[in-house]
Amino acid sequence: MKKIYILAVLSLVFTLLACSTGQRTGNAMFDLAVKNGLIVDGSRGRPFIAHVYINDGRIAEISAYDRPAAKIIDAGGQVVSPGFVDMHTHSDTSFQQIPTHEGKIAQGVTFELVGLCGFSLVPLNDLNREYAIRSVSESFSVPFDANAFTAQDFEGYRNAVMQRGVSLNLGGLIGHGTLRSFVVGWESRQLTDAEMAEMCSLLDELLTQGAMGLSLGLIYAPGSFCDTREIVALAETLAKRDKLLTVHLRNENNRLFEAVDEMLDVARATGVRLQISHLKLVGENQWGNAGKLLDVLDAARAGGVRVNCDQYPYAASASVLTLCFPDWALDGGYGKFVERLRDDAEWEKIRQTGLPELFNRGGPDRIVITSTNGMLRDYEGLSLNQAAEKMGKELFEALREMLIACGGIITCVYHSLDEGDMLQIMARTDIAIASDGAAYAISSTQEKFHPRSSSSFPHFLRLVREHGLMPIEDAIYKITALPASLMNMGDRFGTLAVGYPADITVFDSEKVADTADYETPWLAPIGISYVVVNGEIVYENGSPTENRPGRFLSQ
Repeated sequence: MKKIYILAVLSLVFTLLACSTGQRTGNAMFDLAVKNGLIVDGSRGRPFIAHVYINDGRIAEISAYDRPAAKIIDAGGQVVSPGFVDMHTHSDTSFQQIPTHEGKIAQGVTFELVGLCGFSLVPLNDLNREYAIRSVSESFSVPFDANAFTAQDFEGYRNAVMQRGVSLNLGGLIGHGTLRSFVVGWESRQLTDAEMAEMCSLLDELLTQGAMGLSLGLIYAPGSFCDTREIVALAETLAKRDKLLTVHLRNENNRLFEAVDEMLDVARATGVRLQISHLKLVGENQWGNAGKLLDVLDAARAGGVRVNCDQYPYAASASVLTLCFPDWALDGGYGKFVERLRDDAEWEKIRQTGLPELFNRGGPDRIVITSTNGMLRDYEGLSLNQAAEKMGKELFEALREMLIACGGIITCVYHSLDEGDMLQIMARTDIAIASDGAAYAISSTQEKFHPRSSSSFPHFLRLVREHGLMPIEDAIYKITALPASLMNMGDRFGTLAVGYPADITVFDSEKVADTADYETPWLAPIGISYVVVNGEIVYENGSPTENRPGRFLSQ
């Protein structure tokens, strides 16, 4: 940090003479000023010391001139950056019980994109309502009152969020699983031409209402029931509007490269903007192949494919336990799944598969139960083998009993990634950082969620510092301007620039770090002192404020 400040001071003369990026306003009073900080503006430009002045929720001036303001934040000795942009989240239901989105603003986040991995809260009808809402809320253990949620389309969802008010900005994708189940329910079959046309038409309508694109969750039912032909039809709908297609790949371990090729072929054929979510290599059989994977993606880009990626900064994933079960077992939804578990003949068919994905993702000693949605609290925090031992049952029989008790939904952390691969991917300045987590009330919970939900961005900044991965201006770019540009929103946020919304994070670059781990994931990060959203302070010295200036952004 001292070296950065020396460079910044050397450039102060230029800042005083020519660096003001706003209009000089004499002695006019600004609403808010963030003074004396080291400006790392998201552009990858060299940091410089200056003041940021804010009026009417927007940045009015960035300069070394001392101006009066109604409220002043002294950022001396700290970095002043754009608010962090989390482009892959599962905070879809957080607005209802946690309007502060506390776990996200505490780590400097000012924007969340929801509706990822094929799951979104809309569109809803009688055919898909129960399972769609359960998939979004229970899969991420976020409390949600389904009876109080009456929205059916994207406009209704946006209105429901804004009626309650939120502390940060949101945008949303449509989940392919939710969209598909709206048309045909949780049926494990290929769609007819008429059904595909209906689904594409509905997607187009939801895009008109403000959805920023579509997310695929090709490892999760019911999205996993589809074939590539269905994906191409949806991608063509998106490409006509230049909307984003994100994908949780169909496989991330032994068939990873085939799954990547499937999506590259879709992007190549349709011209869609493709975002590969949480790029990673799952399972020891793929460890060490990060360079090969990056080469494949680089070659595709060189050939004109519009493909980009994001990553969470951890060597463990998190997801529902059902992803380890065969697709056919989920045909019809969670209720049918539980019926099959109860039926001895059906259960024997499931057992005969051997559940290979369970072992591809670390095995029962390295898969840890994080949530049973309150049904089996005594087993949360235990590995699958530990849970089976506690129950006095053989592993598969224990899984059967637990899933029946929990209505089919149990969430787990999978310790199945290699840190070397993770760091190699992280060192790329063209791959964004995202949490893949939900917003929790971290000050009032002790749920066993993955620490990425409370700490991804401070954890990333700590890893950058400890491993010397890149200069701070590149690290900030990866969590601000880059994800904003990947969502086609770079002209609206992600950079500290005059006229942009005043979304700002103030932090100590030498101290910022995570304190949460897998045992205590609810612990707040350290080193982040202020978070400003649309010109209002939403996080101050370790605590959220009562301000709710967040907006629901549409394209």
